[in-house]
Amino acid sequence: ATLVGTLVVALSPAMRGWRPHPQDSRTRGLGPLKLTGFPALLLCVAGLGIAFGGSGVAVPAFSGGHATGKEAETLAGILLAVWGVGSATGGLWFGTRRPAENLSRQFGLLLGGVGVSFLVFALLPNPVALGIALVIGGALIAPALTLENMMVGRIAPPSMMNEAYTWVVTMAIGSAAAGGALAGLIVDHFGVGWAFVFAALAVGVAAVTAGRPGGS
Repeated sequence: ATLVGTLVVALSPAMRGWRPHPQDSRTRGLGPLKLTGFPALLLCVAGLGIAFGGSGVAVPAFSGGHATGKEAETLAGILLAVWGVGSATGGLWFGTRRPAENLSRQFGLLLGGVGVSFLVFALLPNPVALGIALVIGGALIAPALTLENMMVGRIAPPSMMNEAYTWVVTMAIGSAAAGGALAGLIVDHFGVGWAFVFAALAVGVAAVTAGRPGGS
């Protein structure tokens, strides 16, 4: 899927028409980190990354509490897969909608919805209930990530676009690693439910940052 998707994008008119920016448009120093709104966006990226990294630990841990051995591994794979199906479905639907006039507000609402879904995950008693909730909650993930990337394009000028996206990807991967590590500690000491609560709090901070009226 990655290979086919990459070829389709690489051969598209938008990519084939791209040309390097002039030498004198290169950025210096902190680059996009100095742009109004970009540090706040990175905080939102970190919140989502922490939550996703934490859920990558919490869901298998949940499965281990309801099955053993290979069955637990299979159950964890199924739960993460249905979460992805929900996200893909939400992404396909969201991709057919017109962008909102206030992207920040919409971004904040989607992040808030993702945070609420993690709180719901913490309360569910069995894999069937969690699977249903993952499909429903997952429908918000791809739209949130889509807006995250759209916000980069709104904030950063063309001369900083590559650097800005590099910061976003770096923050997403680094925060996911940190979220997974912290969630593992929480699962070991307090239980799976609190790992989901931890993920919800991380996304909640991102939602407030994105949707705060008058914010950057």
